Amino acid sequence: YGREVSTVVKKEFPAFLEKNLKELPMEEALHKTFAQTNQAISTIVGDIEFSGSTGVIVIIDGQQVITANVGDSRAILCSFEKGGIQGKAITRDHKPDEPDEAARILASDGRIEAFKDSDGEHVGPLRVWQKANDVPGLAMTRAFGDGAGVV
Repeated sequence: YGREVSTVVKKEFPAFLEKNLKELPMEEALHKTFAQTNQAISTIVGDIEFSGSTGVIVIIDGQQVITANVGDSRAILCSFEKGGIQGKAITRDHKPDEPDEAARILASDGRIEAFKDSDGEHVGPLRVWQKANDVPGLAMTRAFGDGAGVV
């Protein structure tokens, strides 16, 4: 249901943000909008245990650029410099190898480890897992939806 989750995010996020910005400062409005969008996904899509989406929001307000993101999608600001185009990341991926994200996951009773193959050997990137369940873990620490893989 990943496509359905993404469709809900695309449709609902702007409407929630517009309403919230009338009542709250930008940072609070963004936090509330992410939470409302996630709730809408549960209501509209239904079973999102193994379905989710990442997201990057970029707001341009005059000369100010405001970003917010969830997951491992990254916003890159490109500019013409030194005879070419230079790119600079303006968001940070939410990955389990980031110390603050790892601390949050572990404090929320999650676990972090790579997937294990049939021989019990770790393969691939670190993933977030529920502590007691071996359901598919995500290689990111935050997502819209995806009830099983994100803590």
